[in-house]
Amino acid sequence: MLRHLTPSFLHQIDGRRFPVVALLRLVFDHLRRDCERCLATFEGLARRLLPRGRRCSETLAFRLDRLGLIELRRRRPDLDRQADETLAVLRSLPASRRRAALRTATRRRVNPLLAGRLLEEARSALRRSPEDALGWLELAEEACGWLAVAGLAPADLADLLVRLRAERANALRVAGELQAADAHFAGLIADPLLGQVADGRLRAHLLSLEASLRQDQRRFGEAARLLGQAERRYRRLGDVEGIAKTLMKRAIVARLQGTPETTVELLRQAAAELRPQGFPRLDLSIQHNLALALCDLREHAAAAEIVEENRPRYLAAGDPEAEGLLAWIEGRIAWGLGNDERAEQRLLQARNGYVTRRQGYSAALVTLELAAFYLDRGRPREVKPLAEQMVPIFHAQDVHRELIAALMVFQQAALADRLTAELLARLRRYCLLAKNDPRFRFEH
Repeated sequence: MLRHLTPSFLHQIDGRRFPVVALLRLVFDHLRRDCERCLATFEGLARRLLPRGRRCSETLAFRLDRLGLIELRRRRPDLDRQADETLAVLRSLPASRRRAALRTATRRRVNPLLAGRLLEEARSALRRSPEDALGWLELAEEACGWLAVAGLAPADLADLLVRLRAERANALRVAGELQAADAHFAGLIADPLLGQVADGRLRAHLLSLEASLRQDQRRFGEAARLLGQAERRYRRLGDVEGIAKTLMKRAIVARLQGTPETTVELLRQAAAELRPQGFPRLDLSIQHNLALALCDLREHAAAAEIVEENRPRYLAAGDPEAEGLLAWIEGRIAWGLGNDERAEQRLLQARNGYVTRRQGYSAALVTLELAAFYLDRGRPREVKPLAEQMVPIFHAQDVHRELIAALMVFQQAALADRLTAELLARLRRYCLLAKNDPRFRFEH
């Protein structure tokens, strides 16, 4: 893996054997950490490729100069500040006015960092709303268009354009538009532009995103195969974070396939890869999934040890989402250990928090968990209030029509005293599989 700029690497880019985006990513990620060796190589090559008084559009240096990237150390803070200011303005505006504001900003100065900022904004928005994420991705594509106007050819923008298209497909997946997402991935794989991508991490990321689609389509074998390919790429690159994320995703696929032993093995591998390197948020996610898998295996004491060890990290950020996950897993563990009062308290706390935050999907899953707990403890009458309180869940934005239909089956069976453990188990599994597929029906 290239760690420093070399003359041969820059000449290969200038000869179009690699896209210029490969250089831009290396320069931006590396030089901003003040690598004197790379800075000197970059500036020296730029002076040689751009003799004084000559403006040749065929050289790399000319393209970089038009984008304001020569003398990078001096210009980088300005470009960072301008990109941040533009992003702040766009955030403050209604979605309907952002495109016009972006065009005004880009006419004043083309900023090569802005498209990347917009892409990251889209990825962040995806956690809240896939529709918002798609809007930010449209803005990122607009910013790429201005980079093309400034002199970069599609091959020079290959990495960025491919990443944008992949993130659009992923946002469509999360929005429940699986057919559209499938078509986008198929088009991306067939696009000759993909052959211009030199970034190994990006290629691994594409495999991981496609695996998420196959998982939502319940094509678990294909998902596992794609994740295996992604993991091998990350290992060749020595990317510990990528390896751990991929192992965790493989574990989630295994859990959905009903193989908790494999799930636990993969998560322990992920933790072993990650622990010496840090990445606390990812490590907490791995540990949380490991505790869930151990609960599936009825190893509740081992799950309790993991949760207790990580309790400070659940609570450190004051994040309602992390606190909700903690309440939920603690409810499951208490149930398995026979602490009924604690189990009911924590599961109710998790459910009520999700209802308050209008996270209907999670609220529905915890509601079914509570119902299973009451049935298991011979308290079927206490399921009825849960069924009567389903209305806020039905109205949540992240609960699609087929999910609502399945939850109505639960509601009707509970109110008529016909809810069985077998029906409840089928409903719980259906909800796990159906989150992003509004065409997937519950058969009963």
